Amino acid sequence: MTDLDPSIGRLLGCYGVSDLFDESTITRGSILPYVGADVARRLPPDAIPIHGPGDLTEFYVQDERAWIFDERWGMSEVNALKGQWKSWILPQPRLDAVRLTELAVLRPLAMLLKNRGIHLLPAASFARDQFAVLAISPFGLERELSALLASRYRIIGQRWTALREENGRLALLGMPGVVQQRPAGTSRAGEWIDLTASNPLSSQPHAICSAVVIIDAGRRPRASINPWSIEDASTVLKLAWPLPELHPSRRRAQFAPRVAQLCPCYRVQLSHEPREWLSLLESLRSATPMRKAA
Repeated sequence: MTDLDPSIGRLLGCYGVSDLFDESTITRGSILPYVGADVARRLPPDAIPIHGPGDLTEFYVQDERAWIFDERWGMSEVNALKGQWKSWILPQPRLDAVRLTELAVLRPLAMLLKNRGIHLLPAASFARDQFAVLAISPFGLERELSALLASRYRIIGQRWTALREENGRLALLGMPGVVQQRPAGTSRAGEWIDLTASNPLSSQPHAICSAVVIIDAGRRPRASINPWSIEDASTVLKLAWPLPELHPSRRRAQFAPRVAQLCPCYRVQLSHEPREWLSLLESLRSATPMRKAA
């Protein structure tokens, strides 16, 4: 799909290699045009529907396969046994190239990579010194991330972050990305921009997570932060996890509650003032014990 090439290249191009060392570990993906009759035959009549995050999306599973229907752009099929995914794109999708790439490429890829210990998550992350935060939010954080950059923080992931457990700690792995500008005082979406494009030193490829913040929907007159207990954080993370668990009863699907065990978690309510967000983070950073360098 030529229209998606620039967006795919921006998000995944830095991972390109000239040679493959072990083809047994390859995850293959395809993007195809949506042909109604052909796509309809892909879904078995006895596939089980499951609930997913969003009324516009339908999820179905059967054994090691999953299907995702989205009326805005098309369908994805994920085969965990073969390590393959395919996405069929409607002739006129109702999403821009960035959102389409996230849903038709990154999401099915994330569903496969988690079986190999890498969890791609639509969540922002950032760090200052040895203090690093994963922020799970139902809305974009362009203004908050811009304020962080102005206060000597570095961005790990603007919209997506890769997670991995390393020696009993949660590692945040950087991913390229863009955020969507929203003019102050309006809900109108603007252009997509890379906040780190003008200064390569404003990004960071890796950090050990110090805290996970779960941001409430909507903004409040005043920002606030409160800690969750491990038990409550486990429940909240499973509910707030921005990707569906297609087989929630399986052990390998239990990464959200594992995150609650690896990192302290906090409930955050944001205001319209980024300086309040900075104040919350600085109070959290000052209260977080600094780790010794490895």
